[in-house]
Amino acid sequence: MSPHLIEEEFDPISHPREAIGQLPAGPMPAHTLHVSSGCPPTGKFPDHIQGVCRYDDKWIFTHNLSGENQHGYFAAFDGKNFIGCWEVAPTSDTTWPHPGGCQIVGNHLAVCTEIPGGSRVLFYDISGLKGPSGAYKAPFRVFPEINRPRRGAGAVGITVCKAKGIFQYLIAVLDGRQVDFHAMSSTFESGDGKIEFLGTQSIAGDVQNLNLIADGDGIPYLCAFRSVQEDPGSDVRWHDSFLLYEVRSDLSLSKPEVVDFGVKSYNHNPRFRFGAGIRVLDSGSAEIYATEREIKGSRSEFEFTFGRVSTATPGPSRPNGGNKRASGMMGGQYLLLSRVSNPTMST
Repeated sequence: MSPHLIEEEFDPISHPREAIGQLPAGPMPAHTLHVSSGCPPTGKFPDHIQGVCRYDDKWIFTHNLSGENQHGYFAAFDGKNFIGCWEVAPTSDTTWPHPGGCQIVGNHLAVCTEIPGGSRVLFYDISGLKGPSGAYKAPFRVFPEINRPRRGAGAVGITVCKAKGIFQYLIAVLDGRQVDFHAMSSTFESGDGKIEFLGTQSIAGDVQNLNLIADGDGIPYLCAFRSVQEDPGSDVRWHDSFLLYEVRSDLSLSKPEVVDFGVKSYNHNPRFRFGAGIRVLDSGSAEIYATEREIKGSRSEFEFTFGRVSTATPGPSRPNGGNKRASGMMGGQYLLLSRVSNPTMST
């Protein structure tokens, strides 16, 4: 892939606010898939699913493993058949037990992983998971990566947006109540990629996962999945909500559009507390999904429980494109903040 082909991974939704406004509120109905042909490691309590995303008809999820000398991993299956799992380990001299939330753009998976002393954001080419069952090829690392000494990484989002008329990757990394933004204007395959740190923004607490999407003008939006304990003294009932923020030209976040997904019990329900994500279906619609806490399996099969809701195709756009544009928008091009240096970030 050549640098100018970043545009091929541009997958916009025309009017995100209008589309998200069509999401049905209330708890997601649960669905369970019975997956054969093997089972990834399930670990021991409190190990659980950390992130989830969709790739064609495939499900991909991340899972931590807290045992000694066990790396966390991401796994893939096609709804019926287990395809495989792969360690998320940037180095071999350290155990990386805790991957986080993930997202796919085009044929690339972004996934973060952390240890007490820092974190990394890694990227994988997953194009080998396309095609018929039995002909899959294993994902492989592509570079660069984001090295985050003394910084956590609970989830990562990635999308393609426009900066001064040029398509580029925008990457967001969640660390507690902060989101770090990064950008790259070359492809992972070009061999000369450099990820630049843009800046940090605060976000309200209890966000468990985040993703990024872009509208038809290349303007990015941050999708936050929040899960809050209904009763702080109990670990039974949790309140889920989805928040959509426009990322303005100075990286500040707009007032969010909020969809309330209601209160659900801790066990046996898909919740934003664990894996959660969004996928653009076409220019007018998207789907949001979440997973139960754990997979339940044996060596030969496992069960995967999820919830999923889709937006309806929005109606005609409002005047001026349907969205209130922030300053910095010119001719459909998104002008990102000038890069700033940060000595704690390296690539």
